[in-house]
Formats: sequence, C-alpha cells, structure tokens
Amino acid sequence: MTADALPRPHCRRCDTELVNDLQLKQGLCDLHIAEYQAMRAVFYTTGAEPASPVDHGCTETAGSGFDAEHARADAHPIQLKPENVDNVAGYWVTNDLLLRSALWYASIGQPVFPCYPWEGDKAKSPLTTNGFHDASVDASQICDWWTKHPFAMIGGPVAVDETCIDVDPRNGGNLSALIDLAGVDHLPATRTVFSGRLDGGQHQFFKRPEGSYDGAKARLPRGIDLKDGGKGYTVLPPSVHPDTGGVYFYRKGTQQLCADLPVEIHHVLLAPPLRTVRPSSASNKPTSTRLRAICKRVAETPEGNRQTIGYQWAANILKTDGFPAQAWDLVEDAMREAGATQHDIDTALRERPGGERVHA
Repeated sequence: MTADALPRPHCRRCDTELVNDLQLKQGLCDLHIAEYQAMRAVFYTTGAEPASPVDHGCTETAGSGFDAEHARADAHPIQLKPENVDNVAGYWVTNDLLLRSALWYASIGQPVFPCYPWEGDKAKSPLTTNGFHDASVDASQICDWWTKHPFAMIGGPVAVDETCIDVDPRNGGNLSALIDLAGVDHLPATRTVFSGRLDGGQHQFFKRPEGSYDGAKARLPRGIDLKDGGKGYTVLPPSVHPDTGGVYFYRKGTQQLCADLPVEIHHVLLAPPLRTVRPSSASNKPTSTRLRAICKRVAETPEGNRQTIGYQWAANILKTDGFPAQAWDLVEDAMREAGATQHDIDTALRERPGGERVHA
C-alpha cells in the first residue's frame, strides 16, 4: 500500500477527515476546534473562577495560587503532557496549591479526602480505606495525605442537607432535558463546579428537601445523575482532570451559593410511594385486555418521559397486580418497539420475577 493510499485520521468527535497540521495536532475538525476554543474562553476567562487560597483571601499564601511565576517543573505531571498544555492555558497546578486548597476547605468546615489523580480505571476514586467516609477537616491528616499522595485530586462528600445534580455530556447529559422533564423555565443560580474535562460537565448543588431519592437515577434523563447528601462525593477545584490536564472551576460568582432545589425537580427525584397490595378485583385482575392496554400506553408514552412515566408505571402495575412472567416479556417487547435501550429496560424491569426474561 502506498503512502497516498493510507487511511487518514478522522476527528475524534465526528467522522470528518483531518486534512491539515492544526487539525492533526488537535485531533479535531475545524468545527470542533472552534467549539473547543469557545469552551476554553468560557472556562478560563468570563465563565469561571478558580478555587485557590488566594481567591479566598488567605494571607499566609498570598502570591501563590495560579501565579505565572510558578515554575512549570513543579506543575502537575498530567498538565505537562504535550497534548494537555493547551488545555492548561497557563493555570498550572502544583501539589502545594492542592494542599493549601484542601486546608482552606477544611478551615471552612468542608471535609476533604484525596482521590486518585492519574488516568485509568482508578481515576478520581478515593485513596482512603473507607472512601469518602474518611473525609476530614484535620489539618495534620490532610498534610499527611497530600504528602503521601502528591497531586491527589480533592474529594469532598456532599453535605447531608444538600443534593448534587451531576451532568455528564459524554453520556448525552444536558440540563435542558431535566428542565423540560420537570416543567420549569430554568434552574436557579447555585454553586456550580465545571469539570476539568472541559466538555461542559458540571455539578450543581442545591439545598435538599426532605424525602427519599432512592432510585432517582432511573427517573432522570440519560446522562444526568444524582449525588445525594451523605451518600456520595464530588471532585473539588482546583483539582486537575486526569485525562485533559484541565482545572476544575466554580462558575463565576456561585461559590458561596446554595439555592433551594426547585419543587418540580424534587418531585422528579422523589421515590414513588409504596403501593398498598390489595385483593384483586374485577378492575385490577391480570387479564390479557389490561396487558394489551399497558403495552399500548408504553408504546405511546412521549419520548422525553418514557422511562419516568410509562416504563416505571408499567412495571409497578405488573408487580402489584401479580402479572405472570410472560407479561413482563410482552412489556419488554413494547419498550423495545418504542426505542428503549437495554439500560432503560433493565432499570424499569429490575423487579421482574426471576430477574430475567422467560423464553418459551
């Protein structure tokens, strides 16, 4: 095969062929290079602010933080990788900055713990024995951690009186889907942390009303998850993303905010009340007529609300009214015809008798 016949690289975000040196260097087509540069401008100029002791007025560390005087030799090794330098945009993060930031969080009562800072399956996972449950505000413990684990990301448990909406664009996450599902015009300004992946991923923190959010992930749009108070953690600024070298940032002006969770979002997250099992009557016997009606409703449920409304409703009816295993198979078929993914089906039908499809 001649050199001319060799297949050319393609954009890592789409199938466009890369034809010039800039495209080949970035691994992106012109359209996605422009989007990336616009995203950088938002993150590193008007749209975000770093969490460093300097920004918090900690006089003992004045002159540090994101200072251009920092020698690049002291910067996070992930940031020094040639393919990541452009992502850094001059915001070099040292282990000293991470330690001082962790100590600052502790000084305001936010417990912290170290997370794995390198690429791979363990990225962002806790480096402590009991995970986020080991989070501490003890200065000596924090110093020991960042001495033992240089450049560790800063993890922080979600406060028990807060909840965090996690948006992951890589899996199709978009806040507009949640806004549409809840029927609200917008979400209130609240503390927001942007991911150092620089793809728009973010954590939004809200004051948590009372109520159980068990199983909330199944009621949320694809690519949106929930990190509930006391049950999970997030990565805090100015941690460095292990894949890009980009820095985690607060949305400008939101670091001290924590808005009330809109009641409409609260209702989406709330676990459905347990239905009282009642003796079968003529209206709720597991008949073929009712099963056909259930399958019809599943197939006709609107796109954005299928899993939340149609799928969960169908599964609750099948379980409560004692439909046989074969009925669950027919509802699964209706879900597939409606465009459900295997994840949608497994989530909605997780209480199927026997745990799996019955084959004739």
